[in-house]
Amino acid sequence: MPGVHTWHVWRPLLNHYLRTLTFRATTTELDVATASAGASHRTRVTATATVGAVSTSTSAPAGTVDFYAGDQRIGSARVHHGVARLTTTVHGELTAPVSPATRATSSSTNPRARGGRPVAPGCGP
Repeated sequence: MPGVHTWHVWRPLLNHYLRTLTFRATTTELDVATASAGASHRTRVTATATVGAVSTSTSAPAGTVDFYAGDQRIGSARVHHGVARLTTTVHGELTAPVSPATRATSSSTNPRARGGRPVAPGCGP
């Protein structure tokens, strides 16, 4: 019938919209290195989060990754070419595993969605 839309016409358009525009999923891998910061009671932490696109979007992941040791935020870093790297010094030793949390921008998915796998201090993934 003229003027009636059928599902087979709208299905590919909806699929494209959902996969490339609405839900832009990312994965996050984490590498953490810790070392004593001289003779002080401080610990130097270098955390590198590699952010990859899961969805079919052509835009690269972008935004900011917040790094946490347990519930305590230890810093954040911007994603550049799929990598966010944080180098910081914390008071004392880390008492919890470091984990990343991504913040959504135009190219990533889920605000504050935790990605990757928590890593024990001084260990790699």
